[in-house]
Amino acid sequence: MIGILQYIAPTIQFLLGVYAFHEPFTRTQLTGFGLVWLGLVVFTLDNVRPRSSSSLTVVDERVR
Repeated sequence: MIGILQYIAPTIQFLLGVYAFHEPFTRTQLTGFGLVWLGLVVFTLDNVRPRSSSSLTVVDERVR
């Protein structure tokens, strides 16, 4: 949770700079910003999605 919150503050600063203070924002900067968020989405989805049960080994300790 803390990790995602660390992206919120800079994003709010970015939005304020571009829309409230009319700072210049080039296509190259937009590409970089988009790639950072794309990486964040991929990382988050990888950590959130359930792991397949085939990768887990179940040990049956019952004695027959």
